Amino acid sequence: MNPTGTLPPVRASAAVAAPVDRRSILRKAFDCARVMSGFAVYGLLSLLSIPPCLVVALCVRDRRRRRGLCQGIIHRCVSLYARYTEWSGIFRVNLPEIERLRSMRGTVLAPNHASLMDATHFLARLPRLVCVMKKSIVSNPVMGITTSLAGYLPLEHGTEFIRRGRDALTEGSNLLVFPEGTRTVEPPVNSFKTGYALMASLAGAPVQAVFIEMPVLFMNKNWPLWKTPPLPLPINILLGEQFRVRPGQSARAFSAELETYFRRELGPTATRGVRRNRSVSC
Repeated sequence: MNPTGTLPPVRASAAVAAPVDRRSILRKAFDCARVMSGFAVYGLLSLLSIPPCLVVALCVRDRRRRRGLCQGIIHRCVSLYARYTEWSGIFRVNLPEIERLRSMRGTVLAPNHASLMDATHFLARLPRLVCVMKKSIVSNPVMGITTSLAGYLPLEHGTEFIRRGRDALTEGSNLLVFPEGTRTVEPPVNSFKTGYALMASLAGAPVQAVFIEMPVLFMNKNWPLWKTPPLPLPINILLGEQFRVRPGQSARAFSAELETYFRRELGPTATRGVRRNRSVSC
């Protein structure tokens, strides 16, 4: 996977050098309270999204239209959460190519998984999005109702999981998948899974690399929730190259090459930068 051509480079890294923390104990406590309030708001909005989704489920017979309406409801609720985190100074999210993301159809969006709240940055900005989530979330008595009605996919093994992902892509939905399968444990990325690559191959869909850049891996697997970095936390979301599975290429080979690309672009020795707006066949 050695693409040619020249475009202005954009540097991406999973975690850039964090500033020195000189906050007082009171400021740290205040920042922790802000983060906890964000969780409370998210939980409340998740509950408020259930009644309208149930009304849609009872009144709309067409399954595809029903999924789209429920995705829109989730989008509006998560958008309110994102506005709260901006207003309260928890996050400062920069996504310079949001319009290009919104224009995509039938595309696998494949970001690195730096933080617990990564999915919300996309759900808040993209009204029609199918998200692959942990099975424990989809089976949750609160979130499971809305996520199931919206057509979100529980992360699991088997042909049914692959078929549903393929069908979502062929219908024109964008599919948000974290190729690592879980939050990053050892930067720059964990080993990539292969399910998303098989879905893309069967649907003939492109895979859009997305880089989430944070000064610290806040809310990753090894970060205690009570420990907050200096807020607001800046988050840059950058688009990398767009890839397609070659005819005859296995999902495992494609995923290995995409993982190598992420490691090169997010690793400490990365110098080439992310070349954007190009389509690459692995």
